[in-house]
Amino acid sequence: MVCDTLATFIISAYMGAAGDCAALYQGQVETSISHATWTTHPYWNSDSFQLGNICYDGNVYTFVPMRYNIMDNQLAVVAPDSKLSIVPNQDKIKWFELDGNHFEREHEWFMQVVYQGSHASLLLNKTKQNYGDVEIDRRSYHQIKTIDRYYLRLADGSLHEVKGYKSLRRAVPAYRNELRQYKRKHNIGFWQSVRLESLKSCTEFLDGLMASREPEAHPEDTTYTVSVNPTAPWDSMSISMADAAAVPVFQAYASGSTHRLNYSDEKQIKPGTAGIKPLNTQREYEMLKEVEVLGMRKKQSQQYSGVESFHPSLLRNVPLVMGETDVLKLALKLPGVASTGEAGSGINVRGGATEHTQILYNGNTIFNPMHMFGLFSVIDPDLVGETDLYKGGIPSQYGGRLSSVMNIKGKTPDRNSFHGSASIGLVTSRAAVEIPIVKDRMSLLLGGRATYSDWMLKLINKKNHDSDSWNEGGNTYGYRDGKAGYWDVGGTLNTLLSHNHTLLINGYYSRDRFSLTKEKKYNYSNTNLSAELRSRYGDRLSTTLIAGYDHYDYANRDSEYPTSAATLSFNLNNYFVKGNANYALHKDHQLNMGIQGQYYRIMPGSYQPWGENSYIVGRKLNTDHAVESALWMEDTWTLSPVLNIVGGVRLNLFKSFKEGLETFYLRPDIRLSANYKLNDNASVKAGFNTLHQFIHKVSNTVIMSPTDIWMLSNAKVKPQSGWQATTGYYLQFGKGCYEFSAEAYYKGMKDYLTYRNAAILVMNDHLYEDVVGTSGRAYGIELQIRKFYGKLNGWLNYTYSRTELKQKNAMGQTPINQGRWFAADYDSPHNLKLVCNYKFTRRYSTSLNAEYSTGRPYTAPIGIMPSETTGDYSVPVYSDRNKLRMPDYFRLDWSFNIEPSHHLTASTHSWFTIGVYNLLGRRNAYSIYFEGDGNNVRGYKLSVFGAPIPYINYNIKF
Repeated sequence: MVCDTLATFIISAYMGAAGDCAALYQGQVETSISHATWTTHPYWNSDSFQLGNICYDGNVYTFVPMRYNIMDNQLAVVAPDSKLSIVPNQDKIKWFELDGNHFEREHEWFMQVVYQGSHASLLLNKTKQNYGDVEIDRRSYHQIKTIDRYYLRLADGSLHEVKGYKSLRRAVPAYRNELRQYKRKHNIGFWQSVRLESLKSCTEFLDGLMASREPEAHPEDTTYTVSVNPTAPWDSMSISMADAAAVPVFQAYASGSTHRLNYSDEKQIKPGTAGIKPLNTQREYEMLKEVEVLGMRKKQSQQYSGVESFHPSLLRNVPLVMGETDVLKLALKLPGVASTGEAGSGINVRGGATEHTQILYNGNTIFNPMHMFGLFSVIDPDLVGETDLYKGGIPSQYGGRLSSVMNIKGKTPDRNSFHGSASIGLVTSRAAVEIPIVKDRMSLLLGGRATYSDWMLKLINKKNHDSDSWNEGGNTYGYRDGKAGYWDVGGTLNTLLSHNHTLLINGYYSRDRFSLTKEKKYNYSNTNLSAELRSRYGDRLSTTLIAGYDHYDYANRDSEYPTSAATLSFNLNNYFVKGNANYALHKDHQLNMGIQGQYYRIMPGSYQPWGENSYIVGRKLNTDHAVESALWMEDTWTLSPVLNIVGGVRLNLFKSFKEGLETFYLRPDIRLSANYKLNDNASVKAGFNTLHQFIHKVSNTVIMSPTDIWMLSNAKVKPQSGWQATTGYYLQFGKGCYEFSAEAYYKGMKDYLTYRNAAILVMNDHLYEDVVGTSGRAYGIELQIRKFYGKLNGWLNYTYSRTELKQKNAMGQTPINQGRWFAADYDSPHNLKLVCNYKFTRRYSTSLNAEYSTGRPYTAPIGIMPSETTGDYSVPVYSDRNKLRMPDYFRLDWSFNIEPSHHLTASTHSWFTIGVYNLLGRRNAYSIYFEGDGNNVRGYKLSVFGAPIPYINYNIKF
């Protein structure tokens, strides 16, 4: 009785000391071992306790004193306060880390992971056995022998013991020829002293080889592994899906009516098929009505706040103009992302100007991202992979812009089989092919687009044209003889240099031309080239090295009067190199570091005569040069299963070589982000960033236009700087069907350029004297609810935001707005967006897109005054800067999709898209301008797409 009472007291005291971690320490006390009669200890490396991490019963415990008895295959931990050595339930230990080594449980044994790969891993099972007695100095000792057994673990979970070359070949018969060539090339031996390194090297080779031969998955023919929960009702049965397609799929759901499954087993399923088949059983097929694969990542699991990530498969679910899928237009459907209205080029993110968003495509910078009045983006959707938009927390590897980064990754061409796609429409057509050049080693992706839209502009012009002024009748004033078109080509050459090194060569070119009259023509182009080397060194270190060239130019011609006909041109060149390394210091520490350098060369303007009758004297401004470079380092630290922190620093350096204005700037950035998981479905995040931008866009229009001028910082033009604080709450509910998010932000800006009153922006060699630096502030809240699956899916979001500017130094002549705060050109307080998809059947679906936003501000003449020289009333008097607002913007788009067949064995897969852009025919304002009429000033509103635009597209994949 006394012993039982004492034991109860000790256990109670122990459980109280262990606290929340008591579950880990519920076990037997470790049996003490006397080493006096042993030649060595039975533990891994040391018989002393060392700090380590352990995953026990689904929970991760860090900094736990532990030791591993490899003779008895037993892990012991030290309980807090009581200091008892406890042996927890070994079956509940999934993995542990000790002395810098990672161990996982396999077949009742804890095995060290020597090499961890996605397709092949090398495990070490180290044991100690009593090898009999030995006499030393006339004393008898138990002799212990260490035995090492190596196992190859493949992607299907199978284990194969490997002792040398022959057993390794038997484990992977499909790769025995490649393995033999690799062994001969590297002169690999498998004798005892080098066996570990040899097996590790061969495993790394096999892992890379298997990964390279895994074909890129397509939604039409990909096989996934799923696990079915038999206790859930069939209409809402959840299926956890393995990421077999290497896309950000996180969940799938089966819906419809059929027989209830009465067993739980792993099965294989193909989207669009009629059934699922168990892998390890002969049970009958069970019929599924529908399985949906979701391509959006869980927001609550992402590290940074304010990040939007999506896969190109989502593009087909958004109704877009002329039937074209478009990654930038999809971004505009997200909260906090806006454009300047009808036909606006560029994107404005959280109170930033269009120049404040850096758009990267395969590592290259796109300086003008839009085609044809902003109707299409310059990125071919057939060449696009995953896309990440960082509008809140921005990783340290990105810099040089004040607001956000949109990183568009190009599609990686398949090295094993030929694929292609094409689309033919009333306005545009496109085609793309994936060509294996050397099977398993080299492949090529090529794509191109073109438009033939002049007929459409003539039709719109006919409907839009009205000579009445906007002030009098509220009608629109059209344009005459409008024409527009573009074409672009892009491609990627993918070469597997070795199992650890891949080379990607990317190229892109686009050309735009448009005119609103016969006499005024505009042309601009983008050129991007890059070479990227991706390398992997073991399971901890990976690097990326990329070098490239970006070019943007425009040439605008005005020939209305032959004697003054001229061409205005501009070009920008950017040469860059970037190096980035990711190193896993520890399971809970991921280190990212890198270096970047780029050289700018800008020709700010050339004005040359056009035609034999022109009397214009040619003139060209001096070329501007500068160098920008950066160093960065960032650590992603998992403090606990519920708390992650990212901290980084970026050091920016800029050197201007502009004649007479040479200078040097050194600007550091800090990046902080935290993610706290409230539970499996909810989290809160917060972040703080500082950013700097050394290149400026100067324009008297709010949109990106072919008359914009890019200029570099110098001694008189300081770099722009800003900071942003953001926080957010994220919740998934309804078994993962719904997601709600709420984000708030506040940001400050300094030295954002705007033009002085009566500034000269074109062909001004002293442009820095006509621009002024402003201070800015932006704040807002973004609310969104999203439904991921079901017949009806989509999202609805609302954003309230304000962006205001104020001239920094208002003591000079004619300060803007008398030195008071004024609304930025792109300020739009209220934005409401709806994307709705409904599936009638597998073959028929419809989509609806609605957008509303407050009209953007503008400055208008409110009267006229007499000229000091002539005395005539010809000098306009303007209102305060951006005092007035354009009419509110509203547009409704609709589309209908028809998929002729769902035959998986068919060599081609095709579908039709029918729709109407601007279904209600609302004449949203592209711009408002004013013309003098004697002693009066009359205002006009220009609408580019002021009528419903129907379209039909035929799409095919093969």
